[in-house]
Amino acid sequence: MKPWFASEAFAVMHVKNFRYFLFYRIFMTMAALMQSVIVGWQVYDLTHNVLWLGLIGLVEVIPQVSISLFAGHYIDLWNRRKIINYTTLLLILGSGILLVYSADMSFFSLKYGTFPIFIAIFLTGLSRGILMPAQIALLGQLVPRNLYANAATWNSANWQMAAVIGPAIGGMVYGFWGIVPAYSIVFGFYTLSFFMIMFIKSGRHEVIETGEGVFKRIRSGIGFVFKTP
Repeated sequence: MKPWFASEAFAVMHVKNFRYFLFYRIFMTMAALMQSVIVGWQVYDLTHNVLWLGLIGLVEVIPQVSISLFAGHYIDLWNRRKIINYTTLLLILGSGILLVYSADMSFFSLKYGTFPIFIAIFLTGLSRGILMPAQIALLGQLVPRNLYANAATWNSANWQMAAVIGPAIGGMVYGFWGIVPAYSIVFGFYTLSFFMIMFIKSGRHEVIETGEGVFKRIRSGIGFVFKTP
């Protein structure tokens, strides 16, 4: 009788790079969604104005959407693991700003208002706009083609689990122990995700030179999306 982990469902889990990728994804997703919950409560506590909650989403989504199209172009040309490494450092920087700001909130809020919080949110949106296409591209590079469907299933389930656990942890820690411990966990999860991606050994991906400029490739991509159901 085969052990449970030898079944076909666990085939991709025998790929070491993929295991590191899964740990990276769960730490990254938990940190990002924890931060979203904590930031919302913090901004409302400071302003008591629901309009500012809408601004949080706006400040994050504008850079995320704006850069994602350009990111897709350069991810095809540059080393994907390095792109994820450097972009994760931006997320660590953003969470560090929030942690330092919250450690002496009375001082910083009096001097700078909520401006540092929105700087951190902007960095988060910018980073996530790059990370989303980079992660998908890197996943295809880490596993054999015949295991890609298995890897995509694990990746999706991993994200769903992190999307539930992360906000729950963030809300409970913020409610019971305060904002500094909550942001400390976010900072710690981002740092762990950085180390997980550092352990991945990815081969050099093939670059297909088409001679097209970035804007022409973006237009081609958008046209393909609308023409292909």
